[in-house]
Amino acid sequence: IELPIVLRVPTSWKMKSLKELVHDDGMGRTVGRVPLVALPSNEVVMKHFAAGLKSQGVIWETEVEVASLDAIMSYVERWFGAGIGVKVPGVSPPEGLREIVLKDFASMEIGLIWQGRLRPMTEWFMQEAENFVKGLVGTKI
Repeated sequence: IELPIVLRVPTSWKMKSLKELVHDDGMGRTVGRVPLVALPSNEVVMKHFAAGLKSQGVIWETEVEVASLDAIMSYVERWFGAGIGVKVPGVSPPEGLREIVLKDFASMEIGLIWQGRLRPMTEWFMQEAENFVKGLVGTKI
C-alpha cells in the first residue's frame, strides 16, 4: 500500500498548498513560512520529505522534533506549526486539522516480504494485516 506524505495544519489556516507554506527569505532561499513539527531526520517519512523539499529547492528545518505521528498532531492542534504525516485511506484528520497532500513527494510504501514457510504466528499476523489494509482501501491486494 502507498501512503502519500501530507502536511497537517489547523483548519483556520488559509494556506492550502506547499507553495503557500514557504516563501523567499530575502536572501534568495525558499524557506518554511511557519515552524515545522516533525519526526527525527532518520525516520523514513522524513527522508522522503527531505528529498521532496530538496527537489523543489525548499529549505525547511524542523523546529519541533517529536517521537510519533500522534504527537505531531497534538502539537499542530496547539498551533506549534505545520506537521508531517501520512494520509491513511479511510482515516480523517482530527477535528480542527486538515491535510495538504504533497503530490510531488514520494509516498510511503508499506509491504510484507518473507521467504519459505511462515510460522503460524507470522501467518496469522500477515492475514490480519492484509484484512486491515483491505478494510482501509476496499480493494484486493
